[in-house]
Amino acid sequence: MGEEGFVKGLIDHLKTYKKGAEIPKSQRYVTRSTLEKILKESILKDRAKLDRPILELIERYRYTQRGVINYLGMHLTYVSRISSGR
Repeated sequence: MGEEGFVKGLIDHLKTYKKGAEIPKSQRYVTRSTLEKILKESILKDRAKLDRPILELIERYRYTQRGVINYLGMHLTYVSRISSGR
C-alpha cells in the first residue's frame, strides 16, 4: 500500500476519523488483524471455542458478518445469532 512512514501517518489520521464514512474501508481498516491471525487453527477445529472470536471479529475488528461467513463457510443464521447475543 505504501511505505511504513506513510502507513504510520495514516494510522494517526484514521484514529481521528474513526467513523469517517468518506474514507474507504480498505484504508480505514489498514491496521486490523487478518482473519487468519485471529482465527488460529486450533480454534477453527473446536466449534465451542469459535463463538467468542467470531463476536470479536464483528465488534472489535469491524468485519462484516458476510465476510466472516464466507471465510468460515458457515451458515448466516449461526453467525447472526452469535452477533446478536442469542
